[in-house]
Amino acid sequence: MAGRKATKAPSTKKAAMKTKAAAKGSKALPSLKIDKARKARWELEIDLLRQAKSGEAESWDDLYEALGRILDEELYLAGSFKTERAFLKSEMPGQDERTVKQYVRVARSFEPPDEQQHGIAKLDALLDYLEAAGGGRVAPAKINLGKQWIRLSTGDKLAFTVATRDQIRQAARAAKGDANKLPSALSPVVKAIKQALAKAGAGGVAVRMSRGLINLGGVPPRQVNAVGKALAGAKLPLD
Repeated sequence: MAGRKATKAPSTKKAAMKTKAAAKGSKALPSLKIDKARKARWELEIDLLRQAKSGEAESWDDLYEALGRILDEELYLAGSFKTERAFLKSEMPGQDERTVKQYVRVARSFEPPDEQQHGIAKLDALLDYLEAAGGGRVAPAKINLGKQWIRLSTGDKLAFTVATRDQIRQAARAAKGDANKLPSALSPVVKAIKQALAKAGAGGVAVRMSRGLINLGGVPPRQVNAVGKALAGAKLPLD
């Protein structure tokens, strides 16, 4: 049309540069591949979690045990959540991460009657004590409270059922202080493994030697690779 300036077509060079930049940008955010088995696990556990939240499940434990499995295995990635924090914010609004994880470990370690009788805080303190005294995480299994004894800082022993939460916490602090010293009576092999794991950020893993065999306990799935590398690089005094 007369009087109207023709628009200048973008140069081929500029168009190519934009296309290249777009392609580069798309590579920066790779899509996460989730296998069918993981997706199925996610759907099962998130269904259990949501049933528990709605009150359809049998107990408080059902909710937090399902939640624990989702967090341990990072199943939330199959639900399009990029991070643990994003998942918790969506599914457990109003609860901070620390409280959620406290509830998870209590639910997987104790029976509902124990939780009702002793309370979450006291049971959580017992887990702190057992981890400090044992030198690593407690294996995810139900604990018999009738067999639990607390060694106080005075050296005396007190049954868990009669110990107070404050006494258990003080005992945990004392046990943790002793564990950090790596006592000289500890096997040189166990000591070397513990030091290697600590350097790899897996110091919470329990290490014990029994009948000439090394036993590891409380290894979170997300730390399996780090633990493997630490063990492979550990220099053991075997001579």
